[in-house]
Amino acid sequence: MKVVHRLRKKEVSGSSEGFAGFLLSNKVGGFLSLGIPSRYSGFMVNIGGKQLKILDNIGVRGVPNKIINNFWNVQQEKNGITETFFVPIHTNSMVYELEGIKPIVLEFDVKEAYDNREWGREYEVSEEDKAVLVTFTKKTDQREDASNNVEEYRVYVAVRPGGNLDYKQLNNWVKKEYLFDKERNSFPFERYVYEALEINSKRIVVSVASTKEKALAESRYVLDNLEKFKKVHKRYVEADLKDFTNDKVEFAYNCSVNSLDGLIMRNKKEWGVFAGLPWFFQVWSRDEAVSLKALMIEKEFALAKDILLKQLSMIDEKGRLPNRVPNSELESADSIGWHFKRWADIIGMLYHKKLVNEYFYAEALHDIVNKLEKSLQKLESNYLKDGLIFNDSMETWMDTAHTPRKGACIEIQAMYLYMLRMLYELTRKKEYKEKEMRTLEKVRGEFWNNNWLADSAGDFTVRPNIFIAAYIYPNLLSKNEWVKCFDYALERLWLGYGGLSSIDVKDQRFCFNSTGENNKSYHNGDSWFWINNLAAIVLSRTDKTRYKDQISHILETSTREILFMGLLGHHSEISSASSLKPRGCLAQAWSSAMFIELVSELNKR
Repeated sequence: MKVVHRLRKKEVSGSSEGFAGFLLSNKVGGFLSLGIPSRYSGFMVNIGGKQLKILDNIGVRGVPNKIINNFWNVQQEKNGITETFFVPIHTNSMVYELEGIKPIVLEFDVKEAYDNREWGREYEVSEEDKAVLVTFTKKTDQREDASNNVEEYRVYVAVRPGGNLDYKQLNNWVKKEYLFDKERNSFPFERYVYEALEINSKRIVVSVASTKEKALAESRYVLDNLEKFKKVHKRYVEADLKDFTNDKVEFAYNCSVNSLDGLIMRNKKEWGVFAGLPWFFQVWSRDEAVSLKALMIEKEFALAKDILLKQLSMIDEKGRLPNRVPNSELESADSIGWHFKRWADIIGMLYHKKLVNEYFYAEALHDIVNKLEKSLQKLESNYLKDGLIFNDSMETWMDTAHTPRKGACIEIQAMYLYMLRMLYELTRKKEYKEKEMRTLEKVRGEFWNNNWLADSAGDFTVRPNIFIAAYIYPNLLSKNEWVKCFDYALERLWLGYGGLSSIDVKDQRFCFNSTGENNKSYHNGDSWFWINNLAAIVLSRTDKTRYKDQISHILETSTREILFMGLLGHHSEISSASSLKPRGCLAQAWSSAMFIELVSELNKR
């Protein structure tokens, strides 16, 4: 399939590789994603805190042979027919347009995103206010539930054409096979969806709400103000997108900026940076903190500050941040370290630009530092043992049972060292400097064997966590020592297509191919794009000449993945070690954020 990314008067094109589709966000928890054969594709909205899938598919019948990403909307060509998709931000609506009147088929699959029950799905189709109103009711069914015929929720979908209401009700249940889910061992990969309608029109608005009045009113408002919505959204998207010398890198950078922006939810109940779409529609504190530097690079200082203040207010009695909002059973050992790092980044960048006083009063900075000091004290009280910071199983970013990493992990020690240095620089209290020097000696003694760094105390498995340690606290080793360490690690982690394995490729736990939802390979072979981009940043800072081939290869691979693979214009979570094959969540915040950082790093003057 041909792929075109078009921005202003420039474009870059190529052919898609493997699964390919698109995703447009409404910035209040919902999105439209088509093309990837997955039960998570379709039109989703967030209604009253529920993440609801509404449509499985919409469009004229046929297979697309071309996708055009215009950044603010997407066009798709099928058999000479051009479809245009648009999602107005801050609405629970989507817009579908054609150049002429054609039959448009709507396939419904209303459900909570993670709910795969088949029974108790009731649709009612009626006409009201010159629109088609689809009422969905979810009831329990004794074949799957403890009760029977008990209503769980109801949702209303208004389908409003741009002209006369000309439709027929199809009333077909169609079996769908989701090949992307099947390949990643994500059950169920078959499901019946409701082929409800065929509407003859060249434009329709689909709006969703908890009442029919709200659904009808929003669909009417969006249709009446559609050109204004388009103009505002286009201007918003194109406002701050940048230019670089390499067209593909430029487009991939701008795609990443646009993708990350689409993952920032700015409503009152659910705000912050979503970890990823289509299924990580939660705020994970680690992913969010990692992603904030990219916002600062894009001069979104106020937003980054607000998110950091939100995180600061959430520090718990043990000195940590919650792993996720909504909460999860797992805790996070490293979110707080990234939180400290991003405070240093924003203060440092604003100081360099002589803008600190525009964003912080002196009293506010004093309060922030005081809270960070208290966080560190609590961390030391709860997790410091014999001079090292310890964590429990599955508390680092490698958070699966196959990689528990219980103990004292290298990047956690680097974060502790960074916290001590940062607080010394902010307070000039000698105790922080003295602790830093003692801890540095302890960490070097436990982790450095004069060739490479241990992944955790007593475990010298080669993993890419050494690059996180170098990114956070480069003073851990000298430049020559880092070169020695990286040379050794790259021999064992480098993948031919331009990425890093998450474990030594000669380790018996190494998985050549991604095992998908059975996450055995997740941190035992799968290549993570955020880590690849971070590693390239570190290699550039260490010795850009020595590592120029690895840096350029990673940049090229990430660029290719963003532009022509997976969800086009977005950066995926992982790839198999065997070959460049985007898998996992296909629009991942920290992947895009680290790509923004990488390109910015390489384009420093």
